[in-house]
Amino acid sequence: TRPGEYLGEEYYFSSKHCLKTHGFSQANVHNAINNNKMHLCGKWERISKEELENKQIGMDKTVIDYIRDPKYGKANATGWVGTIISEGHCKGERFVLYGRNQLNEYGFEHSHIGDYIKGKRKSYKGCTWERMTREEAVNIPIGLTEAQKEHILTK
Repeated sequence: TRPGEYLGEEYYFSSKHCLKTHGFSQANVHNAINNNKMHLCGKWERISKEELENKQIGMDKTVIDYIRDPKYGKANATGWVGTIISEGHCKGERFVLYGRNQLNEYGFEHSHIGDYIKGKRKSYKGCTWERMTREEAVNIPIGLTEAQKEHILTK
């Protein structure tokens, strides 16, 4: 379900062992199916053995690496979207960050962004902030460019 080159692709697994060999937890997949939740960028469902016939089993390592790339955070994570408002060459540019690790990687504090969202700050590091789902933020670049880093982090 993550927007990108694999959006809408379907992959099939024939057993617990098959899930495990592709790096998936059978328990997590089971919970995703039973609770209608996302797991690693996908909606999961059971199909019959007859429906499974003639389907390619598993997925390529490139797809696995894509859905597990930590820069995207969790599959169902909402992102923090920053809009640069401080004067300079990047004013008006937007970016999205997923997960606390990515916030920390770029030098942002989760609590300070939370304070902005709660109305306790007028801005944080020269940016305004909002939360967006992956689908809403699909056209916003993930992470900061070198120019944005220089603009924001050197002030």
